[in-house]
Amino acid sequence: MTVCIRQVPKLPEAVVYNILQNLPTTSLFTASLVCSSWRKLVYNSGPLSQALLKPHLAVLRERFGEENIPPRIPIHIIRQLLVLYARQDLFGAFSSTVTYNVSDLCSAAVWQDSCSIPLQRRQFAVCGSLIAFALRNKRVLVFETNRHPIRLLTTIKVLTKPITLAVSEVFVAVLDEKKLHLYQLLARGTPEFMSVNIYSFPLPNLRNPSAIALTPEGNEPPLVAVLGEELYLIHPAHAVTLKRGEFFRDQSGKETKKRWATGRTQVRSQPWILTAPGSSIGVSFPIYFTMRGRQLSVSTCTVGLNNDPLQHCAYLGSAWGNEDSSELAKRRIYGIKDGQDLLGKLHDADSLFQHYTSKTATNTPNPIPKWTPKSLVTRQMESEDAVHIWDSYYILTETATGYVRIVTVAPFEPRFLLYRRNESFEERRRRHCGYTVFRGTKIINGRRVGGYIAFTPSEGRLNILPLEWISWSESCDDDDVGVGWELVRECRDIAIGGGEILGMFAGVARVVVVLENRIVVVRLWTEHVGGVEDEGIEWAIDKKGGVHQSWEGPGKLRCLEVGPGCPTM
Repeated sequence: MTVCIRQVPKLPEAVVYNILQNLPTTSLFTASLVCSSWRKLVYNSGPLSQALLKPHLAVLRERFGEENIPPRIPIHIIRQLLVLYARQDLFGAFSSTVTYNVSDLCSAAVWQDSCSIPLQRRQFAVCGSLIAFALRNKRVLVFETNRHPIRLLTTIKVLTKPITLAVSEVFVAVLDEKKLHLYQLLARGTPEFMSVNIYSFPLPNLRNPSAIALTPEGNEPPLVAVLGEELYLIHPAHAVTLKRGEFFRDQSGKETKKRWATGRTQVRSQPWILTAPGSSIGVSFPIYFTMRGRQLSVSTCTVGLNNDPLQHCAYLGSAWGNEDSSELAKRRIYGIKDGQDLLGKLHDADSLFQHYTSKTATNTPNPIPKWTPKSLVTRQMESEDAVHIWDSYYILTETATGYVRIVTVAPFEPRFLLYRRNESFEERRRRHCGYTVFRGTKIINGRRVGGYIAFTPSEGRLNILPLEWISWSESCDDDDVGVGWELVRECRDIAIGGGEILGMFAGVARVVVVLENRIVVVRLWTEHVGGVEDEGIEWAIDKKGGVHQSWEGPGKLRCLEVGPGCPTM
C-alpha cells in the first residue's frame, strides 16, 4: 500500500516574518520549533532576527530583572533566556512520562508493626531527585530520579525494621520503634560517593511514632521533626550532647537526675529538643516542612457527627513570611509582596531552631510558642490537604464539597476556586493529597518566578499550572469558578494511570507521583515538538533495586535490555 503525503507549500519569508512579528514571547519560542527555516529566521538572520527579538527584551527584563539583561546583549544569550522563559510558562506542554512498576519492590516491604498509619504510606519517602524505599530485610534503597531510567544510588542497612522515612537532597532519616538514625549522602555524582551514619540515638519518652520530616536546606545536618504522642523537634547538637554525656555519667551508668521539692524525680531537660502535643491531640500523618524550613505543616483529626473523622489543616512555626500587624494590614489592601524577606533569611539548623523556640505575635498579651500546633483559620470551612504555595498563599481542599481553592491566610480570604475533585467523599478520604507545589527559585519585582502547581483534577490525569498564570492580587467571589476553570482549561492533560496516589513531589524539572504499585516520573521539558509524549515502555524495579525493561509479574522479572547507567544486582 502506497501512502501519498501532500507537501505543504513553503510560505514566503516575508509572510513568516509578519506572523512571527505579532507573536507574544512564549509563542515566538514555540514557533521557532516548527522547522529549521523558522528557527533560522528567529535566531540567525541578522537584522531580521534583531528586529524580531528586540520587542521581547522588555518582557525578559520584567521577568529576570533589568540588572541581569544589559542594553546590548548577544542573540545567543537572548535565545537562552527565551528557553528559560518558555520553560517557566509552558510547564507540562513539552513533557515525557516514564512509568516504573514497583510491585516486586513493594512485595518486599510488607511487615507488621504497631504504627496506626498504613504501611504503604510510610514505606517510601520522596523529594527533589531522590526516592527511598524501606524493605523488610532491614534495608533502605535510595534511587536517583534525575537519571533516565532511574537508578539505585545506595543501599542503607538498618538494625531494625523502620517505622517511617524522610529524605532530602543530602540526608536520609530513618525512624524505628526505638531510635532515630540520620545518614548523609556524600560526594554524589562522583566515584568517591558514600553514605555515612551521622547519628543514631533513642528519643526520650517516644510513644507510638508514625512520621518524620527534615528541614530542606544546606549540607549541614538538618532539624528533624518526629511525630508520636508528642511532636519533637530535634537539633543535631542533641547527638553531640549525648556522646559528650557519656563522660559525665555516674559509676552506676544512670543519667543525672534532679529532685524537686515535691520529692518527685525527673530526668533533666533536653536543651536541644522541643516538644509539643502530637497524636495525643489528633495531629496526624503526613508532616513536612515548608517555607524553607520555617513552617511544619501537619493535619489534625477531630471527631464530627456520626463519629466521622474530620481533618483540619494546621501548622507549627509561621503561617506567613512576616507576622507584624502593620504588614498584615498592608496585605489586606495591596496583596502579598514580602516573599523576598523569606528568601534572604538564614535557614541553617541553628537559625531555624531559634525561630521555633521564639513566640508568635509578641505584641499580644499572650504570645504562643511557635512550636505549638495551630489550625489555619478558615472561617467555618472544614479543610484538608493544605499545601503552602508562597508567603501566605495556600492551596487546600474544602472537605464537604471537594472544592480545591487557592486562599490567603492572615486574614483568610478565598482567592478563587481552582477545580473540584469529582471523587466521592469516601474516595477523597483515602487520598492524602491530589496536588503538590514547586515554589520556584526566585522572586523578581515581587513575583514568584519559575514555580507551578501539579494537580490531578480527576483520576489518571495530571495538570501543570504555572504560578505565572495566576493573578495573585485579584480577589474573586467565593463562589466564582470562572477564573479557575479558565486556568485549568489552559493546562494540558498528562496521563499517569489510575490508582490511589500515595505521594507526589514537584521539582524544578520533574514531578514524581507514587501510586500503589507504580512510580510515574513526569519530565517537564523535552526538546521535541508535539507536546506531551509517553515513551511506551514500562520499566520495572525488582526487590534488589535492579531496573529492567520487561515485567511479567512478581517474581518473574525478565531483563531484555538494561538502560545505560542502570544497576543490576
